[in-house]
Amino acid sequence: LDFNRDIDIAPSEPTAYFQRGQAYSSLENFQAALEDFDKVIALNPKDADALYNRGLTKLKLDDAIGAITDCNRSVDLAPKDGEALF
Repeated sequence: LDFNRDIDIAPSEPTAYFQRGQAYSSLENFQAALEDFDKVIALNPKDADALYNRGLTKLKLDDAIGAITDCNRSVDLAPKDGEALF
């Protein structure tokens, strides 16, 4: 999929940013992934998945405090999500 094209077409839709962020993360481009997850959260502050993924990304960027904060927020929003608890 062409996430950049999707973002150009619908820049206020968080889905393409989330998917591109996951793609960047799998490519180990963690700074770009962080920027995309930041955008998702700016568009939808209650997106528990984006908060969790941003937390993982922050951990990979050696921001343990930021990672814990994001994962705690994710758990608050989706308390039955075991991944964020872990």
